[in-house]
Amino acid sequence: MNSYNPMAIRLAIVLWFGLFFISCKNEKNEKNESGSEVFPEEKFVQSIPDEFILRYTDKVVDSMDTNKANFDGTERAGTNKRAVANKLATELRKLDSKATVLGFTERFALIKTGLGKNALSSLLGSSRIQSVQQNYVIKFKFEEIRKFTGSTKEHIPWNILRVGGGRYSVINARAWVLDTGVDQTHKDINYDVSYSASFVPGEVAGRDSKGHGTHIAGIIGARANGEGVVGVAPNVRISSVKVIDKDGSLNYGRYLQALDYVALHAESGDVVNLSFVSNQIEPNAIELELLELIVGKASIVIAAGNATNNTNGVRQDINDVPKVFPAAYNMQGVYTVSACDKNDQLASFSNYGLGVDYAEPGVEILSTVPGGYGYDSGTSMAAPHLVGLLLKGNVKSNSFLKSDLDGQPDPIGTN
Repeated sequence: MNSYNPMAIRLAIVLWFGLFFISCKNEKNEKNESGSEVFPEEKFVQSIPDEFILRYTDKVVDSMDTNKANFDGTERAGTNKRAVANKLATELRKLDSKATVLGFTERFALIKTGLGKNALSSLLGSSRIQSVQQNYVIKFKFEEIRKFTGSTKEHIPWNILRVGGGRYSVINARAWVLDTGVDQTHKDINYDVSYSASFVPGEVAGRDSKGHGTHIAGIIGARANGEGVVGVAPNVRISSVKVIDKDGSLNYGRYLQALDYVALHAESGDVVNLSFVSNQIEPNAIELELLELIVGKASIVIAAGNATNNTNGVRQDINDVPKVFPAAYNMQGVYTVSACDKNDQLASFSNYGLGVDYAEPGVEILSTVPGGYGYDSGTSMAAPHLVGLLLKGNVKSNSFLKSDLDGQPDPIGTN
């Protein structure tokens, strides 16, 4: 796969062309394979006027790596990223007494200030700040997952059988699910308390009011316990990293914090699931940098999206053409997944493109939801199949997607 030049991208101005959408529903008024109506999602992106993401220069970042963590990278502060953030807050308050650091990592800080982007941009070119981005919130509309009302006796759904999953094996690695949270009380989920974390203020990672993250978790690793369903990699540990709140909103700056958290704690063999995408002209430099840090340790699986569009993952040389990110990040260790139905046909809603790596089942998928089980469709449901397969070892394929619109059928990943 092609790789990006991180230094060049970090200097680019990030231009948002489209809107984020959660990858579990179709954007067109059409019938899906189950015959139920799929409506367009209501969604919007709204800037947060007084919140900004300040990316430190490499000089400052390197100073933290050697424990010489001061804001200008020249003095020993005695601690690490907190010292840098505190120094930043002190300097900002000289200009705005109400300036606050909302969050920080070794690479950037999320701040609240009334100074405005133009004033903050004066920091660019210094030895301290490399870029200033306006923070924003992305609003998703979730349709209710259709509840399963049948017997709770354990069975292996068609989609798990299709990919050769459902057989228990000892897996030391974990799955990281960045989503709406995961129901930690669900009897079919091996919830990882130690590393689960919420980046939504006032909400816990182990509660999922939308059901989306819990559904994904069950596909990956629902327990083989004699009840309910079985996942691709039964009993695998699920680390819930909550980035979408109970109202269906994602704060982009806090999402970047979540990626940084995963980059810090992920271990060899772990796999990360990202089931949301966006249409934009350029990749986000900080997001790309953090994904690169993660794939230094773990694999990342990304839903291709549900707009029946080409992800344009191989068209990065064409200016002003919107691509589907993060699905279009073509790099080693990052896998983009389209959705297929029971007949191995490309799902009617699924995105496609030469940047897609695998196709997996994504239509009428039965999995765990808070308090029980339910059906959902989308590339959000396809991606976690590959997560489970990667956790179990090498992914195989003995067949290909039918009716792939890009002319090069995606392999269907199996165990």
